[in-house]
Amino acid sequence: MAAAPAPPASYASRVIANIGSIEQMSDWKPTHRHYKGGLYRVLFEATHSETEEAMTIYETPDGRRWARPSAMFNDTLPDGRKRFETIVN
Repeated sequence: MAAAPAPPASYASRVIANIGSIEQMSDWKPTHRHYKGGLYRVLFEATHSETEEAMTIYETPDGRRWARPSAMFNDTLPDGRKRFETIVN
């Protein structure tokens, strides 16, 4: 019987990255609240490799990581609310 094919490398990379996030969950503290209510932790600022646009890298409580242009992350909505409000601990 032939062995099952190995999963793609990207799958293994995601599993390893998530293990690190799971181990850190007890230390996870949000830094921002999205205007729709979600909690997020800003990890760092980065620069887009093609456009050199400033990007904010942040994560959810379950360890998913996101990138958003910093100008959008820090902007104000038409109704005057901030898109992401800083949480004061």
